[in-house]
Amino acid sequence: MRALTPADLVRHAVGRGLTPQEAWQLSLREWKALYADTGPGLKEVMEALMTRYPDAAMTEARTMTEAKTREVRQDGR
Repeated sequence: MRALTPADLVRHAVGRGLTPQEAWQLSLREWKALYADTGPGLKEVMEALMTRYPDAAMTEARTMTEAKTREVRQDGR
């Protein structure tokens, strides 16, 4: 594994939405926070919650959609 260069650090910061000027002004604590493992993204968390605690209306809509799909396949439409 190669060592990170200053350019690598700035690219990472810019990828996180900072400007290069803001990246150069970060403290060591801020750099550590920037590189910290943030865990799963919001989308993954929301999907897990929706699977674990399904909303009745969403479940009904999904069931109706699946039934309509089966109906269309059977009719050959």
